[in-house]
Amino acid sequence: MESRPKNSLEFACYIEDGDCMEELESIRPTAQLVMEANGFILYPDLEDNPSAEELFRRLRPKALDLTLEDRDGAEKSGFLPWNLPFKGTEFDADPGDIFLRGENEVSICYGEGVKGNVRLARIRYKDADEIAEILGCGDTAVSFWLEWSE
Repeated sequence: MESRPKNSLEFACYIEDGDCMEELESIRPTAQLVMEANGFILYPDLEDNPSAEELFRRLRPKALDLTLEDRDGAEKSGFLPWNLPFKGTEFDADPGDIFLRGENEVSICYGEGVKGNVRLARIRYKDADEIAEILGCGDTAVSFWLEWSE
């Protein structure tokens, strides 16, 4: 009997027919970024850039818990336990943008007039008021992790 190829990125399905095995299909699990704040679960879309890719790599083995502090009534910011690649140009952040301010400072925009540097992810389908409600007043505990699916 042949061994079945398995790793964290690709699995193959087989059917046994007598002495041989026939490959039916390949399954490639995909990861979704998950964010929890104040009991709310959100699924931000990761950006396609080196900073977001490194965040993804760092979240693969374990979740990340941060405390975000309010900044100017328009964003919450906190510090990562490690640096991410930081190459980007300043942009006008929209409510729902999760971005870097420096190599290890991450922010979530929930108001207007915020300047971002490197976008990591975007919370979709929530407006500014909904995001502000989810993040709450004062300091906010936020967790990020990856969920895997087929």
